[in-house]
Amino acid sequence: MQCILGPVGNKQYQDYATHIRQAGGHLLDVINDILDLAKIESGQLQMNEQQVDVPQVVEACVRLLKARALAKGIELHATMEGKLLPIRADERLLEQVLINLVSNGIKFRPEGGTVVVKSSQSDADGHTFEVVDTGVGIANDDIPMTLEPFRQADGALNCRNEGTGLGLPLSKSYVPLHDGSLELVSKPGSGTVARVRLPASRLLNGIMENEAAQTRSAV
Repeated sequence: MQCILGPVGNKQYQDYATHIRQAGGHLLDVINDILDLAKIESGQLQMNEQQVDVPQVVEACVRLLKARALAKGIELHATMEGKLLPIRADERLLEQVLINLVSNGIKFRPEGGTVVVKSSQSDADGHTFEVVDTGVGIANDDIPMTLEPFRQADGALNCRNEGTGLGLPLSKSYVPLHDGSLELVSKPGSGTVARVRLPASRLLNGIMENEAAQTRSAV
């Protein structure tokens, strides 16, 4: 069989294969998001709670999205206040929340600027994640709309960005499963702060290690 563009090793074939793979990966992500949303709405999403190392999850998120940020000239980094205790959470869902929030900060940010992932803890307030960007911001009246599935706030920059509009709604659904809350604070032209608060009851100080040790002893 004769190939239109010549031998199979032709660079154009390689580019086509790359684009097809990327499109397939994107489609798979969309399908998984829709399935998760359906499971949440039907109460069928299974939680896999475990001891989660906060710096490890945050650093994984930053590493994953670093190249995307650099491509737009955006500085992406994390700051952590003091020594952070592990937390009890579903690591996959927690990581996805941070990825969704950081992705939005990058997506709706013109060239340049910063996106910072902040983490802090206190005995009174529990654990707080903040994703702070210097992007276009959101009008206060539009914030509820951004938290609805398949909706995005109106804005000049939005028409140049692709997306299903599921990132924030999924995050809003994942956080309450951890007894927490998600808050958006924003103003047009002043960037956005996405704040996730998890209660102090989610902080761990050797609790799960002790329980695991007792279980092993009992066996």
